[in-house]
Amino acid sequence: MNMQAMMKQMQKMQTKMLTAKEEIEAAEYEGEAGSGKLKLLLTGKGELRSISIDKSVVDPEDVELLEDLILTAFKDAKAKADAKSAALMDSFHMPGLPGF
Repeated sequence: MNMQAMMKQMQKMQTKMLTAKEEIEAAEYEGEAGSGKLKLLLTGKGELRSISIDKSVVDPEDVELLEDLILTAFKDAKAKADAKSAALMDSFHMPGLPGF
């Protein structure tokens, strides 16, 4: 493969990777906890968009439960975003080119 063709291929790949990154960051991921009684929406950039809490999990005597549910739902959404990101980035594997 000549150098000019390789550079052109690298530029195409760079453009595709930038588009994929923008797609990942713009996507929204729902996390849930407590059998769906607490849900939140997180962007791929980690921005919290919304939280939905069922009244049944709001107990002034057990604030720790609500805190745990929020944390669990956040981790669930973050794991989904990370998995999507990893899958997209894995699709860019280029065998034969050093560093890819």
